[in-house]
Amino acid sequence: MPDEMKRKLLCLFFFLIVTMGIQGQTWAPAGAKWTFGVAYAFSPAIEYREWISTGDTLISGHNCKIIQRNGGVVAGDISDKLITYEDSDIIYWYNINQFTVLYDFNKNAGDTWITITDTCGLLITVDSTGIDTINGFPLKALYISSSDFAFNGKVLEHIGNIWRPNPDISYHCFNWVIDANYYTGLRCYEDSAFGFHSFNIAPSCDYNTGIDEIKNMLGLSFFPNPTLSELGINSFESEDNSELTIYNVLGEKRLTLFPVPGTPKDEGLRIDVSSLASGIYFVKAKTKKGTISARFVKE
Repeated sequence: MPDEMKRKLLCLFFFLIVTMGIQGQTWAPAGAKWTFGVAYAFSPAIEYREWISTGDTLISGHNCKIIQRNGGVVAGDISDKLITYEDSDIIYWYNINQFTVLYDFNKNAGDTWITITDTCGLLITVDSTGIDTINGFPLKALYISSSDFAFNGKVLEHIGNIWRPNPDISYHCFNWVIDANYYTGLRCYEDSAFGFHSFNIAPSCDYNTGIDEIKNMLGLSFFPNPTLSELGINSFESEDNSELTIYNVLGEKRLTLFPVPGTPKDEGLRIDVSSLASGIYFVKAKTKKGTISARFVKE
């Protein structure tokens, strides 16, 4: 056998070994780290939270991974740790003294599962599936929807939900819309076998705005929240190059508005959002003075 052929076969052999190690699951191996962006309702503050696989624990005969949050609480978090284990491509979550399905990668389009979040069960539907190849590893992607808008979107094998680490119980179980901090998506994931991957939604994994930066940002406020048809912006003064953009939870633009320069500041601005489907959205207001973003719920 020619040397070049041997080299290619050897490379293929090692690739398959590593790939089988990833897909045969090494869910949350020791040291695995998820870095999520965090923002605040009606504030330009930008932070991040790390979730790190810190150790193992045995519960009901299952060898579970402890995934610990590094940093303060984020609205909707049940705890500062996730206790999970993997079996046959299903990720189980220990919550409210019981195990429940967090992700099921055996599911296909049209399939469902129920995740017990607090006092209620969240029915999750798989709308479609696909394959994302990251760092050379083909990962199954589930595109899910549920009544918890904050948890909808893409879920990746080996990595999990790319929006937030667990369902938002405050909205789903209690119908609360909390004007507090919230997750803005998975910035980075890394572990020793998979390597490092940035999802390119922030300048860096640990990007933060400092207090002086925040003070210099625009002091706009958005109302009402939730809203059925109209979103108001207080103290908005339209200028040249000002722009308002509304995104859904997948980061897709749903509405862009270029206000006419000269809008009186004391009149503010009203945006017709009646055409948007029910769900969670983000509005970004940009002027030459700066940019501010906020979350709102369209009922």
